[in-house]
Parts: sequence; structure tokens; C-alpha cells
Amino acid sequence: MHFSIGSSDGKIRVFDLISHRCIHEVEVSCILAKADFPQELSSSESLGKSKNEEHGFYDAELERSHAVLRLTYWKGDTPFSNETKENEADILLKRDNTVREVLKDPAVLIAGCTSHIFLFDSNTMNTLYLLDLMEPMLCSNGLDSLKYCISSAGYFAFSASDDNQKIHCIVGSLIEKMTHILCIQSKRSNSADLVSSYSCQLYLDDQSSYADSQDTIEPQITVLSRAALVRGSPLCSVLEPKQKDPKGQKGLRTPKNGKQLNQPLTFKTKVKSSGYSEAPRSAMFQPKTNGTAKKSASVMSSSSKRKETFGVTSRPLSDVYPTKSDPPVNFEKAINLLPVQTAINSLRFSANGKRMSCALGDKNAYVLNIPYSGKVSSFVGHDNVVNSAEISHDSSLLLTASDDRTAKIWTHNQSSPLLNISKVKHNIHAEKVTPISEQDNQEFPKEVTKASFYFIDKFVLLSCLNSLYLYNYNIEEAKSEIKRYQTFNRYKLVKKYRIEDVQQITTFSCINGFYSYIVLAACSDKSLAVFDMNYGKIVRRMQDVHGRIVHTICQNQGSAYVTHPSEAYDLFLTSAASDGIKLWDLRTDRCVRKYNGHMNRSHTVGVAFSPCSRFFATGSEDRSTYVFDIRNSAYLHRLTGHSDVVSCVDFHPAKPMLATGSLTGKLHFYKDL
Repeated sequence: MHFSIGSSDGKIRVFDLISHRCIHEVEVSCILAKADFPQELSSSESLGKSKNEEHGFYDAELERSHAVLRLTYWKGDTPFSNETKENEADILLKRDNTVREVLKDPAVLIAGCTSHIFLFDSNTMNTLYLLDLMEPMLCSNGLDSLKYCISSAGYFAFSASDDNQKIHCIVGSLIEKMTHILCIQSKRSNSADLVSSYSCQLYLDDQSSYADSQDTIEPQITVLSRAALVRGSPLCSVLEPKQKDPKGQKGLRTPKNGKQLNQPLTFKTKVKSSGYSEAPRSAMFQPKTNGTAKKSASVMSSSSKRKETFGVTSRPLSDVYPTKSDPPVNFEKAINLLPVQTAINSLRFSANGKRMSCALGDKNAYVLNIPYSGKVSSFVGHDNVVNSAEISHDSSLLLTASDDRTAKIWTHNQSSPLLNISKVKHNIHAEKVTPISEQDNQEFPKEVTKASFYFIDKFVLLSCLNSLYLYNYNIEEAKSEIKRYQTFNRYKLVKKYRIEDVQQITTFSCINGFYSYIVLAACSDKSLAVFDMNYGKIVRRMQDVHGRIVHTICQNQGSAYVTHPSEAYDLFLTSAASDGIKLWDLRTDRCVRKYNGHMNRSHTVGVAFSPCSRFFATGSEDRSTYVFDIRNSAYLHRLTGHSDVVSCVDFHPAKPMLATGSLTGKLHFYKDL
């Protein structure tokens, strides 16, 4: 529950009744200074100009007052529709109404100022509608053609209609002896343009009406798409493993004319050795007791071998995440990864929760066992800071991205990487490589800011400058310690997604736990691009997502241990320095709620959803971690204990556990009661 206070200096402050904290502060003059809402919307002569040619007064530009005179909340018929799909399972929605409560239509805060009338979204304090009282308006009954203006408002009074579809606003002028009655009306529309979703007009009788909008309804974008893969989709591409030479034909070459060249004389079968070069036998007879085991291991697939490295993802059906549990805010333990202070750039739990990967500023990546047993596996091979480290969905591989302009794929039982992604197009070396092909396959121009597995480990997605790169890859298991240096692992570029009008993609987010076509990318121009990988193009561009560049995107991915309604996966969080955290609904392209309270002025701090989708956690520059309920703009808990900026956070997928990392290289673990 909230309450709002307006002041004569043009500021509106929103307070939380439970925590008694100020969760929003809006300054009217700042809103009018934005490009979308210019201060002078009227074509008439400005009130601030005073000119008297008879007395020889000079022109003076006076500042218009923006004192807040009246505030009221209105639960009108907003243009957003969050109706449940007809084929949605009712049992999923009845079990947890948290998501539906978050997505319900917000109340509108109406602010009457001396010069303007503002309509705000009460959850985010985003401006829905702005009316300049100096803008000439015609009377709604059409009896005259005069244009009425309100020079300076002196008082306001609001009254909602019986059906709550419109609200009447009585405005009294401070200078003139006149009272104006305005009708603010919401129109039912699916348009994403919030500013055009309201109308305001002079109202004198009950016969006025407003025509419904005829805006074209765009096809809905959702994370869980029911559409099949289209023909020619980039997601249909497959990189086949390298075909080996047939047995006994290695080195055999056939010229273009079809005639075989002269070959040295060889036996078709192996010749039995005389035995002089063999070592003397130490035993007359030794049975092969492990012959069956070796045979079964030899026919084991490469994917099943890799699954044994980072832990098996299978789980009992009885393992379910407790969705009704309290947030994990009780301190459990602290771990120092290194004896020296080194920044932790990212940390992620594996899909089964048995491992956790960390990317550090000492050019290395680390993997810990969960619960922590004191053993830490290090992966050394990068030449610069490691920006991200992520374990694959089947817990068999580790993907890292670094400032050394490379991304690497690792496995648990090898110190060297299985695959080094350093060239843009591929690492497939033909027998005859022309200079032109080598020139086209250049190295990455700048550092790789992030790399992630995508589409349930089928692809690797990484970002560099203003482009996203989608790769196929193939990992072959080495059969011996000698042959593992003769790598046959390959990757190939499927598609490059370039955003022309931006300089850099600061971060991106994709879902690897289930099949989804949607990829979100934050750009350096404060916009957010929504990619549909099925069609291989940008399907939406959200402008001015934050007041500053977005540095973190977090999608609500849930986990394999909990089930949510489909609308819950369309929620995602964005964070920017000095602009708080915003919760978005992908389907309606609107900000659902805004969260403040943590400190973030310059550093990149992580954000993570809990598997139950009821909470999220964020780092902060005041050496604390903040836990929020997504239904309330004020934070629930503040977790202290770190000695520097908390740079990254993540929730355990199977149980209420929270892990946080700081710039000192220290990890903190929290659990519920």
C-alpha cells in the first residue's frame, strides 16, 4: 500500500505504508524537460512572456510554476489486458497467483499542477498522459468554435463516474473568474503506446463520447511460442561431426582423372610379430577380468561420457522447489576463492544445482561443488579478464568469455579447453586454404562481453561490439591422453545479428533451460532489442528503457524443480546505474513495476530471479544484497557482511539458497529458516 505527497516545488513523493520508505520521487520539471514531453506544447503565446511596448518594458522569460495542487488515485479501465489464455491450465493459475497479482492493471495517479495535468502509472511512476493547460481546447458539445485555455490553475477537484470509465476534473483558474470541467477518459486498446491511451477534453454535457482506437494490433510476442520452426530458420542448422577416413584407406589419394596412383606394396592383414621386441612375460596366465567393462565403455556415446564430469542432471520426481518458503536471508557460510582480492564478475548455478561456476578478474574461471566441500576446480587459459562463465544444461561443459577476444568450452577432467572460439566464422581447416578465405575469417575485433549456451546446449551465443553471433559446435570425446591434443572439435557461424545504429551490445539474455526463440539484447543507446531467432530478425525495439545504459538483463527462467504458468516466463528485469530496477512484461511491452532502495551509481551489479518467481535479489554498491518481493516496490531484506561492492547474485534451482559474490573475491551463502 502506498500514499503520495505533492509539494509546491513540483515534486511528487510516493511512500510505502509498511516500511515507511520513499520508493518513488518524481520532479515535474524533469519530465517536461524530456524530448517526448516538451515544456511548451501550446501554439499560443507563453504565459511567461511579458511585453509592454507602450511603457518600453523589455522582454523577459519567466519560469512557469509547477506546484502540485492535487493528487488522486484512479482505478480506471486501463488499456492493458492481462486476460488468461483460454487453453491455460487452471490448476497452474490457482496454485500461485503471484504473477497474476503483479500483472494486474495498475491504478493511475493523477496529479494536478498549476500548468499541467499528469497521469502516472502508480507502480512505476512512468508518465502515461500529459496535458498542457495552455493548449487551446474546443468544447465537446460543439456549440461554439472558441478555443479555451486555462492560464494558471488555482485548484483541482476530481470525481470518477459510476462505471469508473472516466473521471471528471474541475479546474479553477487562479487569474480568471472561470471554472473548467475536463473529462479524462481511458480507451480500451491493445496498443503499446501508453501516451495515446488516454484522452482529455472540455466537457459540458453527457452526450460527449470518444471513438475507440483503430490501431493495428501487433502479433503477440511471448517466450513460450507455440509456432514451429520455419523453413530455413537459423535454429534448424546442424554441424555434422567430421567424417573419418575408412579403415585401411588412410592416405589413399585419387586424382581427378579417376586413376589410382602407384602405392607401396602392403599386406592386407597384419603380420604376426616374431616376439623379439616384446617385453618378457612376467606371468604365464592372467585372465581379463575387466574386459566387459571396457567394451561397454568403448561403445558409450560421447554425450553420456561428458555427463559424468560435472554431475548427472537426473533427479527424483519427488524433488520439488518449495514455492511457499521464505526468501533465503539467513547467513550460512563465507568462502574466499583466492588468497588475494580478485573481483567476481559472474556466478551461476548449474541446472541441477550440484555445481556453481564463477568468472574472476584473475583471467581464470572456477567451479565449486554444492554443497561446498573445499574443492575448487580452476580453468586456466585466458589471457585477460573472464567476463562470464556458464555450465551447460546437461552439466557436462563450461563456457567462458573473456576480454582476450575469445570464448572457450571446457570439460571437467581436462586442463586445456576443448574448443577455442577465436575466429569469427569457423575453425574448420580445409586441405587447401586460400589467402582469401583466411582473410575473411578474422578474429573478433573487440572483447567478448558475454557467452551463453542456447536452445538446450545446441548453440553458443556470444556478443562482441554491436553484434550477436550464433554458433553451431561439435565436441568429440578423446579416447586417449595422446589423441586429445589432436582435437577434432569444431564450430561454425550460423548467423550474425548486427544492430547498425548502436555502438555496442552491453549485455544480452537467452533461455537455455527450455526451447525459446526470444533473445533480449541491451544496446548502448539505452534501448532494448528483442530478437526472434526462429525468423532471425529483430521483432521489437524498446526505446529509452532506462535513463542510462542497461547493464543487466534477467529473464524469469524458473528451474526444473518448479512449474509456473506460461505468463510468468514473459517477465524480465532490467537494471541501470542510478535508475533502479524495472520489471517488464514482454507481451505488452510495458514496465510493470519499478524498484528502488539499493545503491547503484557506476558498477555493474547482478540481478537474479528466485525459482519460485516471488522474489529477486540484486547486488549493491553499499556492500549489501537486497531481496525484493516482485509485488512491492520496497525491498524486503537487506543482507550485509561483504566488504566491497556485491557484483553478482544467483539462486539455487532446487532449494531456497542464495549465493552472492563481491569485488574482493568472497562468496556468501544464505538459506531460509
